[in-house]
Amino acid sequence: MNITIKETEKNFRLLEIEVDVEAFKDAMQKAFNKNMKHFSVPGFRKGRVPMGIVIRHYGEGVLYDDAIQFAIDETYSEAVEKEGIEVAARPEIDIVQIGSDKPFIYTAKVAVNPEFSLGKYRGLEVEGTDSSVSNDDVDNEIKRVAERNSSIAE
Repeated sequence: MNITIKETEKNFRLLEIEVDVEAFKDAMQKAFNKNMKHFSVPGFRKGRVPMGIVIRHYGEGVLYDDAIQFAIDETYSEAVEKEGIEVAARPEIDIVQIGSDKPFIYTAKVAVNPEFSLGKYRGLEVEGTDSSVSNDDVDNEIKRVAERNSSIAE
């Protein structure tokens, strides 16, 4: 697996991840195993069609959706961990190259935690405000709330 990182915007990184041919073939096999009960080809029982026949009959594109998901699930988190990127949100995935005899290449646009520096905050002093309340203030507020919540009885 090859990883290339580019800084696109201030808090975004673009990871280009290349999955080698063998790893993508494994993902294709997992996708086939997941979906093999759905394939029906004349001369074979449903769910018993070999992968080569399915690819010849339906085309390999029928397995791409699940194979892409398997490949990304296996490589994305490993790439982020390997590069030490602190991800802040879900990535935007784009497929660059796909094929059975080619490496699978995709890009992931990742939002990262912003970099910041703290200013001088130690030693700062703040004056408190006087928040004392007298008994008259309390009595006046109780009367006001009682009047607001009372109803007129006839």
